[in-house]
Amino acid sequence: MNDAQTSQANSSLLVVFHDVAPVFEGELARAIAAVRRIVGSRFSCAAVPRWHGERPGQGIARMLEIAGECDEWLVHGLTHRREHSPGLVSRLTNRSDEFGGLTLAEIQQHIDAAKDELETVCGSKVHGLVPPAWQLPVAAVQLQRLSYVMGFRRLESCRDGAIDRRLATWSYDWGWLKSAAWAGHAMGVAAWKLTSDAIPCVVIHPADVARGWLPFILKQIERLLDSGCRPTTPGALMTPEET
Repeated sequence: MNDAQTSQANSSLLVVFHDVAPVFEGELARAIAAVRRIVGSRFSCAAVPRWHGERPGQGIARMLEIAGECDEWLVHGLTHRREHSPGLVSRLTNRSDEFGGLTLAEIQQHIDAAKDELETVCGSKVHGLVPPAWQLPVAAVQLQRLSYVMGFRRLESCRDGAIDRRLATWSYDWGWLKSAAWAGHAMGVAAWKLTSDAIPCVVIHPADVARGWLPFILKQIERLLDSGCRPTTPGALMTPEET
């Protein structure tokens, strides 16, 4: 990163909702309304069109109504559920690592289906992917029809392996390990303090609302805003050629 990019990273803030699916309408409506009061529409929603294999019909359209005009929609898998050969991550996350055990061709099929369904509903192009449970067993540059992948530690270009942006991620939902939320918070703090060019990213899951973490997460967003960070989107942080 050059000095200008480092300055941009230090002044940016990403707020991203994961698991945006009709089944979580109540939790998402509450959390999105609260975040909107702080950052307006400057947040992103990572959507799952067929949560655990269900076909939602107009459900995703309802999610767009709840989110309002959020600044960016992202693909968060097609079903968010791994169907075959579960591993350790599967057991810790209730089989949430959808792409685990799939070939590159199968992963691309899942991405294409999710991207097409989401774009049909939202009426605009979707450029980014957030891998379910942060697990992507292939390189970002191997994927087609996307501009970037948003992982736990970095944003990676799908067009140029040399382009990436480091992230300091606060994430509080780690499957059935509810006490790991504190570790997820600590990882964000550590990365933010120890990596000079890290972009702070606060992730919100529906489970965070159910577990009572939403007020704490809102305060973390406010702390970052008070430090001088300003909300933006993952796509805006990639170069014009990438978005």
